[in-house]
Amino acid sequence: RVRFRARLNLAGNITDELFGGISFATGSLFDPISTNQTLTGFFNRKQVGFDRYYIQYTPKALRNHAQFGLGKFAFPWIRTTLTFDGDLNPEGIYTRLNWDSKNSTFKGISVVGFWLPIFERGGSTSSTTGVRADGLDASASGAQIQTRWKLGERFTLGLHVAGIYFVNADFIAQAHASTPATASLANNLTGNQPITN
Repeated sequence: RVRFRARLNLAGNITDELFGGISFATGSLFDPISTNQTLTGFFNRKQVGFDRYYIQYTPKALRNHAQFGLGKFAFPWIRTTLTFDGDLNPEGIYTRLNWDSKNSTFKGISVVGFWLPIFERGGSTSSTTGVRADGLDASASGAQIQTRWKLGERFTLGLHVAGIYFVNADFIAQAHASTPATASLANNLTGNQPITN
């Protein structure tokens, strides 16, 4: 196969406290982790989509110790592919609090909190209770503590601890299943359906 990828990134300061950006990338609109485009399909047009669109607020009153972000952005926390693919740009909101230290060994600590909507389930709302009759949407929320250390002239170390809470993660499995997504999945050890719970 002959494949290509293209990206266009625009980012900059809007004001002294606001920073924003927008990115366009090639790739399938149904694959959030690949910007590859294949030269095939009888010369059909190739897709380009929004890869990132975000705004970040860093208030001067807090002496640059806090940042607040909104949109579809690069990861504001340290992660491995155990939780999220490196090519994925999550979307939602995040907050980052940062404190630097003048200590010769301990250089600082940061705390990052985030909420990521993954899939809106839709459905009806009860007129008596105001609660969605079909349950919650899929989302992820979490926080991370990041510490920075300097051990000698040429050796630095970062120790990070994160917790991520997924709500209705079955929708992620359904999106990757060979059969269409359904309202619920049977807890079945055989067959092609993913395991729930």
